Amino acid sequence: MIRIILSFCFLALIFSSVQVFGQSETLPEVLHKSVEITIDNDGNVEVIHEVKNTEEAAKFTFVNGTVSNVKFVKMGIEEMVPEADGMQSIPILPNQGEFFVMYNLKDVLFEKNNVWKWDFLYLQSTSFILPEKVDLVFVNERPVYLNGMKGINCHGCQMLLEYSANEVQN
Repeated sequence: MIRIILSFCFLALIFSSVQVFGQSETLPEVLHKSVEITIDNDGNVEVIHEVKNTEEAAKFTFVNGTVSNVKFVKMGIEEMVPEADGMQSIPILPNQGEFFVMYNLKDVLFEKNNVWKWDFLYLQSTSFILPEKVDLVFVNERPVYLNGMKGINCHGCQMLLEYSANEVQN
C-alpha cells in the first residue's frame, strides 16, 4: 500500500512540475577599448580590460582560466567584486560609463622543461606584456623577436604562446 501511495506521489510531482518561460535572447558582449595581459617572471597573470559605455545591458566575458581578485575601477574608485571570482562572465548594467575590469588569472600558463606555454583564445584585440627577461617568444610555433619591446599584440586572438625566461643570451 505504501509503495502505491509513494508511486502516486512521485508521478504527481513529475506531471505537476512548473514550467517557466524566460527570455531566450542572450545579452550582447560589452565593447572593449583595450585588453592588456601582464605576465610576471613567476608566471602570474594579471588582466586589465578597458570597457566602453553601453546603452543597454551587456555581458562581460573574462579571459578563460580561473578568475580571482576581480576589481571594477571607475573614475579612480576601486570596487572589489568577490562574487565574480571563478565566473566565466557577468552581466553589466547599461549606462555605467567607461570603466576598467582588473583580475588575476590562474590555470592558464604552464611551465614544462623551462618553457612557459599558454593556449590562448579571446576574440578581442589583446596586448601581452611579457617578463623583462624574455626577448624571444613563439606564437603558433613561429619566432617573434621582441628586440627590447615589452610584449606583443594579438588581434582577434587565438594562439599558442610559448617562451622561456631563462635563455642564455650570447
